[in-house]
Amino acid sequence: MIKKTHLLYIALTFGIAFSAIFFIIKSNDHKECEIVTKKSLDENGREVIKNNRTCL
Repeated sequence: MIKKTHLLYIALTFGIAFSAIFFIIKSNDHKECEIVTKKSLDENGREVIKNNRTCL
């Protein structure tokens, strides 16, 4: 049979882990950005590369 102290330790561990994960998710306020590269040809037939930065 599980003792009450073991149940208390399990509950505290779960509570602390849940609180830590919640805090990390809520405090993540930076934007995720990536660079999108588009290649095309201009009117002279030269390859043109455009880099666009998109942030979510």
